[in-house]
Parts: sequence; C-alpha cells; structure tokens
Amino acid sequence: MSATTTSVPLDRPVHFRELVPPTYLQGNGLVPGLLTLNFRSAPDLFVWLNRGVPLDVRYRYPAGAWMDFRDSRLDVSINNSYLRSLPLAQESAVQQIKDLLLPDFVVNQELMQIPPYYVFGKNQLQFYYDLRPQKRGECQDVLPSNIQEAIDPDSTIDLSRTERFTSLPNLAFFANSGFPFTRMADLSDTDVVLPDQPTSSDIEAFLTLMGLMGQSTGFPVVRSAIINPAQIDQAGDKDIIVLGAIPNQSLLGQWAGNANLRVDGDRLRVRITSPIDRIFTALDPALEADRERIDQLLVSQGDDLAALVGMESPLTAGRSVVFITGSRPEKLMTVLDTFRNGELAPLIQGDLMVASGGKVTSFRVGSQYTVGYLPVLTKIRWWLGNSPLIFVLFTLIGVLILAMVAYRLLSRLAATRAGSRQIP
Repeated sequence: MSATTTSVPLDRPVHFRELVPPTYLQGNGLVPGLLTLNFRSAPDLFVWLNRGVPLDVRYRYPAGAWMDFRDSRLDVSINNSYLRSLPLAQESAVQQIKDLLLPDFVVNQELMQIPPYYVFGKNQLQFYYDLRPQKRGECQDVLPSNIQEAIDPDSTIDLSRTERFTSLPNLAFFANSGFPFTRMADLSDTDVVLPDQPTSSDIEAFLTLMGLMGQSTGFPVVRSAIINPAQIDQAGDKDIIVLGAIPNQSLLGQWAGNANLRVDGDRLRVRITSPIDRIFTALDPALEADRERIDQLLVSQGDDLAALVGMESPLTAGRSVVFITGSRPEKLMTVLDTFRNGELAPLIQGDLMVASGGKVTSFRVGSQYTVGYLPVLTKIRWWLGNSPLIFVLFTLIGVLILAMVAYRLLSRLAATRAGSRQIP
C-alpha cells in the first residue's frame, strides 16, 4: 500500500512511477488486496462540461489456462468512489500476439475518464484485483505457486486539461486539504485571529490546525501571522482563519452577518434581514423553512455547539474567512476532530457545519463567490449555465433583437417593392 503522497503537476501527464516506487503497485495471490496510489492535487480543479480527468491504466496479470478470464476483473476506484471494472482478457488479434510474445503474463491498457468532482486535495487511486481460477473438479485444480499482478508504472494521470477555478465557500475543501489557505504551502497569505485573551483550548486548536495544514501540503507552516480582533485591518489582502468560542471572539459578532448568521448573546443564529432575503423567502417558502430549521438546530445545541463557518472576506473581495467556533473554547477541538475522522470528514460541506454527538450536519446559508481564472468564453458559458434565469432572459432579448432586425428589413423590402410598382 502506498504510504507517500506527492503533488501531481498540472502541465503534463504524470506517470505513476513519478508518484510512488513500482513495488507499491504490485500484488501477490488471487486476491492481493487493495493496491493504492496516494497523490495531492489542487481541490479547485475545473473541467468544462464534466469531460473528466484522463486516467490511462496499464495493468499486468498472469496468463495460463488455469484462470477464468471471464469472471476475473480489476476494479478501479478513487477516494472510495467506484469508477470501472477493467477486463482481464480481450478477444483481439493484438491481444493474441501479446500472449504469444509474453506467455507468462498479460499486459492490458484502458483509458478512462475520472469525473472531476471525485478529485480533490488528498486523493487515493485504488486498484482491486479479483482473479478467479477455472473450476474443473476437486482433484484437477492446480494453481501456480507464485501468482503476481501489478499496475504498470507507465500508467498515467493527466490534469493538464484542467483550470484553477471554483465556487466558495466550500468547507469540504477546508476540511480535506486546508484550501484556499494552502494555496501557499507556507500559509504566507493567511492571518489567524485569536481572541484577545486566548485560552489553552484556543492554543491547542491553533497548533492542531497548523499541523493539519502542514500535513496537507507536506511543508511546515512558517509564515502565517497571528493577530487579535483589534488588528484585523492589518489583514488586508489575505485569507483569514478565526479561532475562538462565541463569547470570547468579538470578530464573530462583527462579521457573522456576512454569512447570513448572527450572534444572539452566546448563541449563533440564522439571520434573515435584507430586503432581498425577504423577497426570496416569500417566493420560496421552502427556503424560509430550511433556515428556520437550521436556526432551531443551532439554538438546540445550547452549550454544546461546535461549528465551522465559511464566507467571503468583508475586507477584500475574493478572499476567504473561516470561523472555527463553539459555545465553549474546548468545542474548537470538537470541530478539528471531525477533520481526522474518516466517517465524518466527507460529511463536511457547504458554508456551515455543526458537529454534535459524534455527528456532522452541513448546510448552505450564505452566498457564494468564485476564485481562480477561466478563459473569457468559458467563464461566460459557466456563468450562463449556473444562472438559468439570466440565460433565459438573454435568449429572449436575443430573439427580440432578431425579430426587430427582421421586421425592419422586411418593412424596407416591402416599401421598395411597393415603390417599384407605382405607375408614373
């Protein structure tokens, strides 16, 4: 099993041998267990129209009449999400020639597309061989003593067709890889805001979080700055992480409204005050009901609230703010413990996460913003694709313009014909 994690370059196809030693992807026996390849990638990868990430898998397995090729297979997954089952035999002239040249083993090759939403910060490609022998009777089944299979190190994964663009806040990125703060491996673009009088729990949460960030990037966190709420204007053009319990972190009360939240005493509540919000909730009663349900959940936590909140920075557009907070200082570690829990971490999504009783509940209560770059034409197509009402409006405007142009041309043509028919 692969124990190393290497970042995949975004400018070319990358061979597996560049990511792990070849021996990491070799197995023995009919069912050798899971062969894995760990790699890091930017979580904000964007592929237009979900074309996918090309994965060219070359794989080797034994040859011989003892194996049932029809029932044997190689399953390929990524991050525990199934992709495809690859065949262990191909009825073709090319394969027959390969079998003659390489009688002891077979080499196959399959090109597949990984859906882009399966690829995020820390990734694991998973290969599972399931070889089945022929059933010829109890006394006739003779298997080779040394059955070996492998994923060829010349297999490739190609992220070169992707762009760096995504919508935020997305707490899944933060929990999985520390994004967007880990765009700079040393966190030089990040300020961390601690309470005016940090507790031991605040310090523990800070050190734990920095350790998780360093583990994600493979580089020590040496250039993040620590400030207090009174120094927040110094953050300027930086991403900001805010640590502290609700009663102790004054910045949460000042900025909660930007995430459609509010602080009510020592409680965190959902906030709906703007005229635009009222119009949308009037047009969509389900939205108002959802926000009321979220508000009731926050209130019901009482002194056991542990929450993670994401939003756009009020200081600089396109910059990010993440709050790690709770009713009490020790609840900060409750939030961070979910990051390291294999069952709970995948449930962290949206811009608000509530951890309670060993469970995680995620919501989206605020607005989104985008970071990264897309070519102009692709950006317009993406924007229209994510704004169907605006797309319909532009379509109607286009049809109206074409109708007006056609009407004028036809009117002018009719007038010309009428003039030419007049008798002098």
